Amino acid sequence: MKFLQSYRVFESKKSSQYNDHMGKLLHLYGSIPVPKEKSSIVIGKIIQNSMGKLFTLGENVDINFCKLHDRIRFSDYFDSLLEDKDVRGHNFEGLVAGLFGGELSERGSKWDLTINGLKYSVKFVDHKSKAPEIGRYKSLITANATLDNKVLQARGITRVYQSEDDQLKREVWDLVSLNIDGWILAYPDNINDPTNIVINKIDKNQMFNYLNRKMVVAPKGGYSDYYSLALSSRYTTQKDFVSSVVKIPRVTLSELESEIETIQSEVWAQDVFGEVASKIRPDVLRWVKTNKNHVIKKLSEM
Repeated sequence: MKFLQSYRVFESKKSSQYNDHMGKLLHLYGSIPVPKEKSSIVIGKIIQNSMGKLFTLGENVDINFCKLHDRIRFSDYFDSLLEDKDVRGHNFEGLVAGLFGGELSERGSKWDLTINGLKYSVKFVDHKSKAPEIGRYKSLITANATLDNKVLQARGITRVYQSEDDQLKREVWDLVSLNIDGWILAYPDNINDPTNIVINKIDKNQMFNYLNRKMVVAPKGGYSDYYSLALSSRYTTQKDFVSSVVKIPRVTLSELESEIETIQSEVWAQDVFGEVASKIRPDVLRWVKTNKNHVIKKLSEM
């Protein structure tokens, strides 16, 4: 018991030390913002600067090849993104846009982002076995009185796609999929301690084929929600869609300690810049030191 208690104290101390180092480094390097409008821009710039290019859908994403200070920022970003379940799905669009060169849509649009000219609706669920709700189409369907009457008689669009009425399935689909080229459906590989995020791209024809084959389940609101449509998680067993795996970057305590030690070793910076040295990013300090002759020359010319 004494050993176990000591071990818990050590783990607690280690966790506190980890968070302390992370906080100090993020203060210098700056956190990646979680809101999608800002994160899409910041993430895109980091990826391009660190890796030379953005990724393409269908390509696996391993950010662990980025520089350490960028991995630190990404590690913090993923922690923040995945912990905030209330807005996680909404802000996940920023990650997709940043990694794959997408452009976010204007608020109120039927699609969430555009990649290579194609319009996608983006959905994020808690785990692989949870059904993604691909949309709620009440305003679209009720605007068409004839179609709305058919949907009401069928007791909702979920039951439409569980029926044998192929014509009605196509009528509904032609309306609800208008101006959408595909869906990006994502989930973490583990609920409690995810190491990867799986991103599946399903184009319009593939989605209709799944629905037409009755691959639907009741939406979050149940069968009484006549105008929402949820795709069965069984879609993940299909092999005809494009998939990317985003590896969540991990930073060890020893790596954080190494970065802290590197910063502290730049003692010359205090002599040159004074107190403001503690507010300058370590990578900038290293660049200044490496290129000191160039910096001195330029400053002398000012």
